[in-house]
Amino acid sequence: MKGKWGAKVIVFISGFLLSIFLCFNAYAAGFANPDYLIETKDLMAKMGQPGLVVVDVRVPEAYELGHIKGAINISVKLTQGTVKGVKENMLPVADLEKLLGSKGIGTDSFVVLYDENVQDYSTLFFWTLDVLGHKKMAVLNGGISKWAKEGLPITSEETKLPPAKYTAQYDASKVATLEDVKKSLGQKGVVFVDTRGSKEFTGETPGRDVGRGGGRLPGAVNVDWVNHSATKDGFKVYKSADELISMYEKAKVAKDKEVIVYCRTGLRCTNNYFVLKLLGYPKLRSYDGSMIEWSNIPDLPMEKGK
Repeated sequence: MKGKWGAKVIVFISGFLLSIFLCFNAYAAGFANPDYLIETKDLMAKMGQPGLVVVDVRVPEAYELGHIKGAINISVKLTQGTVKGVKENMLPVADLEKLLGSKGIGTDSFVVLYDENVQDYSTLFFWTLDVLGHKKMAVLNGGISKWAKEGLPITSEETKLPPAKYTAQYDASKVATLEDVKKSLGQKGVVFVDTRGSKEFTGETPGRDVGRGGGRLPGAVNVDWVNHSATKDGFKVYKSADELISMYEKAKVAKDKEVIVYCRTGLRCTNNYFVLKLLGYPKLRSYDGSMIEWSNIPDLPMEKGK
């Protein structure tokens, strides 16, 4: 009898663990590029491995209050500046190479990025690395909020790494310039995704520094970046692949099109860029200048209304 109960317990535990494994893989399996999104427990298992660099992309004040043990701090704001008169644009490649190398990130580092939960700061950093041709990077699903609530190691002690050599391989195909957008308007093979809220999309609420009373690029579709996440088991995380696929199918954002994402400043749209990258969209660009550039050039076309 004792042996039978022992066998039953073993079978039960094995089945339970298998169900967890299958559930996780079902979540990840729908993504074409699942390695770009890392779960908290998986990151914990990798901590201390050679080549891993965990980056807290929040402002220093937030980092100092508490961060993942072993994480360095590079505020995403350090990757941005005023470029050709446009605010909050990606810095020149040479400046970014110097920044990353000085913080201990090498060309071959596996970089894991995180912010508060599933915000757009980590995805802006992700897009920046993608433009630089970085090969190994991921975003932490649920960010530090999920990490901390799960009781994983948090510290207020600063981590510093020795300097490294960072050599970028700039990939212009990931960036949409003003001229690229001009040429792409009205093209059947291109879809513009406006990632702002509906009121900004229609022009009802222009947004700071957006000129001419607001509006959008002609022909753009609206997929608000905040709809990518949901609260599950008390944590704010990315929705499943099936949910995200359905969202973009409904908006008629097809994989055979070139997709150009934009928002007000080029920040929020990187969250859409990241999600579309997860889903395997092959032709993706982010318009870094976005509406604060486009709307302040008087002769460029804009649309308003629903």
